[in-house]
Amino acid sequence: MKMLLLLLLVLWSSCNDNREFFIDESIRPFIGFSFDSNNMKAKNILWKNANAAIFALKQKNSGVFDVSLFDNSAYFVLSFPFASQASQEVLLLPGLRGYYSGDAKNWGFALWMMSDQESLERVAQLVHNHHDGFPCGRIEHLSGLSLAQNSSMQDRIKPIYDEHIKPPTIAALMNLASAANLKGTVSSLVNQGTRGHTTSNGLATPNLIQDLIEAVAADIPGLEFSLLDSSPDITSQKNLVVSIPGTTADDGVVIVGAHMDTILGRDPAGVAPGADDDASGIAVMVELLRIIAENDLKFSRRIEFHAYGAEEIGLVGSKALANSYKLENKKIAGMLQFDMVSFTADSDDLNIYLVSNNTSSVLRRSLKTLLLTYLDGGFSELPLAGGTSDHKAWYDMGYPAVFPFENPLAYNTRIHTSGDTIDNSGNFQLAVRFANLGMAYLAHYAGLNSAADEYEVRAQEENLLDDIKIAILPSHEPENPWLFLTATPQSIAKMEFCRVSEGNGYRCIGELSPLELTRKSENRAFFASRSEEHTSELQSPCNLVCRLL
Repeated sequence: MKMLLLLLLVLWSSCNDNREFFIDESIRPFIGFSFDSNNMKAKNILWKNANAAIFALKQKNSGVFDVSLFDNSAYFVLSFPFASQASQEVLLLPGLRGYYSGDAKNWGFALWMMSDQESLERVAQLVHNHHDGFPCGRIEHLSGLSLAQNSSMQDRIKPIYDEHIKPPTIAALMNLASAANLKGTVSSLVNQGTRGHTTSNGLATPNLIQDLIEAVAADIPGLEFSLLDSSPDITSQKNLVVSIPGTTADDGVVIVGAHMDTILGRDPAGVAPGADDDASGIAVMVELLRIIAENDLKFSRRIEFHAYGAEEIGLVGSKALANSYKLENKKIAGMLQFDMVSFTADSDDLNIYLVSNNTSSVLRRSLKTLLLTYLDGGFSELPLAGGTSDHKAWYDMGYPAVFPFENPLAYNTRIHTSGDTIDNSGNFQLAVRFANLGMAYLAHYAGLNSAADEYEVRAQEENLLDDIKIAILPSHEPENPWLFLTATPQSIAKMEFCRVSEGNGYRCIGELSPLELTRKSENRAFFASRSEEHTSELQSPCNLVCRLL
């Protein structure tokens, strides 16, 4: 035992000296590694995270990118904290095709080729393990359906209803989510035992989730269930897609996702109940479907609820589904992932955290507004240091995706262990807030039909249908560094502005300051903060302020 340990240490020392970065000769003509995010836009990217990327190289003979190397679905990207135990263990893996150790500012990553399901399971457990205070790493499946072919960003599809407007019918839905129901669904999944993607319990989980949904939502008109293969060469655990047809709009699908599988990073022989990770996310989806069924809610756009298989071994299920949607040119209005929504270190802390990396900034902005409109704020925005979830599969395909989460700085450290139980993570009042956010998201992005008339009335009252335009410019005045310009309907006689705080519900936290009416043109009125420097400019026939029309 001592000789083996010494040999491993010698191997690591040698590799660390000579192989802090390497790409295997067999694939070197086809791919490169990048460690500078400023150059990544010019690359044909296969995988990226933060400052790191793997990209395809043009072939000298043909001048095209050849990614057929990855068509056998056997490649995975592993990422890990610099100088962690995982970084050392990854370097010794059979099947390693590329490696970067990372540095003090950046995580390391590796390109690894699986030999069989057993090797994949071991590597996933290695990456998900927690050592010496380091966060768990990441594992992501890489295939020929890569970013090199599919990374173009989809044009934004706006919500049916502006997020600032609060129709009473939607507001009333915020009182319907039940902590007891959420706990009951989590209990049903935990009682299933380990839901690993190769286990009999894991293979039966899609049917269990369908049974849970049918028990509360079978009466939804047009409700459909589809069991879809993930990647048959890697896993037999299927994806479950539950769809509700839209009534009028066909310009994009609205998706809510969560994953069904569990894994043990430590003590692989134990049980992985996965209460928080991610029975809690599945429970939120079941609860949303119950509310839709019991209140006979109908929506303009199609809604899909996705229960993904094999998330813990590389986002395998969600990547297969996102790839297929991209190849079929399907449009996605928004994708929201629920993964770990029932743990807080302080039981009174009900804050929701919006993960800022690998998510759509526009969709994050939408959720912030919905939280302010319906749930009195209570949110923060932070990057996720360790791990990832299925939203990244959609984001990497160019779709708008968002990930509301527990506190990334104080997350549930019992995940991937036998300790991920209801007793250790069951803050179901927090899960209720996530469910309420999900309902607000569906009501606005899919367009709740019963709120249409109320929305039109509120929109006209609040002048939020493109009636008011705002521009902010530097004024070059030390005491008043910013110039505020607004264009409004001509009926507006007075404009004032003040400093606000997002967390304070857009209420003023300073004195109101008036804006000066500078001129009127046709049906518009133009106001500006007082600034002698700009007075003549604002009075000219057409200038910057005219573009606010």
